[in-house]
Amino acid sequence: MARATAVDRRRRSLAHSPRRGGQHGIHVLGLDHLIIFNNNTRSSDDNVSSLDGASDSSVALELMLDLPARTVSRVWSYKADPGIQLDILGDVQRLPNGNTIVGYSTVGVFHEVDARGTLLQELSWSFGGAFGYLQKRASLYGPPPR
Repeated sequence: MARATAVDRRRRSLAHSPRRGGQHGIHVLGLDHLIIFNNNTRSSDDNVSSLDGASDSSVALELMLDLPARTVSRVWSYKADPGIQLDILGDVQRLPNGNTIVGYSTVGVFHEVDARGTLLQELSWSFGGAFGYLQKRASLYGPPPR
């Protein structure tokens, strides 16, 4: 179970975020800009609500960090409709054209969505095919792009 913790060194205290869920597939877009796949894992040990009101779906989150202020702002998010809940794995990647691929690893489903969160295409494996993580490449040959 993941929980964000902020350390206040002046007061020598810890502040815990109510957000729960594992983060996977972190795609770093810049030093202060990233996309993560948040599992939004179900929790039975408390009554903390999840990001979108219920732990019924994993969520792709685009975040901007304000490093001097030490704050985080949500820029964009995508939640499948109907929701797809993963308790483990999951991946997300921003494509060069601005679209985002969200990989629901353990259920074998990919979603490609645009900047408005509109589902453009869905790929799925009907035989329970699962995958780990994803990487969009222009070619299968040669080293991965940097």
